[in-house]
Amino acid sequence: MRVNICYNDGKRDGKDVAEKVSRSLSRRNIENTITGIDEYKELHISSDWDYLLSVGGDGTFLKIARCAVRNNIPIAGINLGRLGFLNEIGIEDLEDCLDRLQKKDFSIIKRSVLNIETFCDEKKIDTNIAINDAVLSREIIARVMKLSLYINGQKVETYHGDGIIISTPSGSTAYSLSAGGPIVSPELDAIVITPLCPHSLHARTIICTPEDEIKVVFDPLRMKESILTVDGQTVKRLKQNSYTVITRNKEPLKIMRFGETNFYNVVKEKLLK
Repeated sequence: MRVNICYNDGKRDGKDVAEKVSRSLSRRNIENTITGIDEYKELHISSDWDYLLSVGGDGTFLKIARCAVRNNIPIAGINLGRLGFLNEIGIEDLEDCLDRLQKKDFSIIKRSVLNIETFCDEKKIDTNIAINDAVLSREIIARVMKLSLYINGQKVETYHGDGIIISTPSGSTAYSLSAGGPIVSPELDAIVITPLCPHSLHARTIICTPEDEIKVVFDPLRMKESILTVDGQTVKRLKQNSYTVITRNKEPLKIMRFGETNFYNVVKEKLLK
């Protein structure tokens, strides 16, 4: 068994906990290494590892999780952050979870991931994946943007506003929730589309099936450039004549679960108190 322990290189407590986890794994004769990650750069990890452990908050988890999906490696999160919505292991449960890891006494749950393809002048220029969401928004703060939403080639709506959020069920409790979107159980396989501050009385969130293809097209006459933000971390500027196609990623996120977790209890504990 080989385990890569990843932490945010900019946070001292993350390194301390990562070193503690490393010592605990070594005592159990589990091969491991520690990887400090730069929060401003995308992470690249070899597919040789059996498991990834994220030490930190939800932001750290999201960065490591995208790498986990690309390499088809299961991941677990050790929470050091404020919310810890994605990190299910508390410091108080650490040793017990490492015992269960050694015995492979855990389950693997799968979560939907978004595949994001960006085109300019009909040529694909970028591909990315999102664990939580992809946000398409304006670059100039003071101007309203105009965008058109297509689902499976059918034009559904034209929005005037700040942009649009496309999220997974896991991401429904993140930016989408703040924009008035619904809380969706991560057990549900769906895609959530939430307009961002639409200048309209009828614009509402749309829930799509995972097989749907979502296309967002900007009006080039209203705005020369727009912004694509993935999981609140990676940012790409989109020029005129660009559009974005979003579908469910073929590979899901695999999360190690070491005990029973009730999603609605988590919502109550993290968001309603």
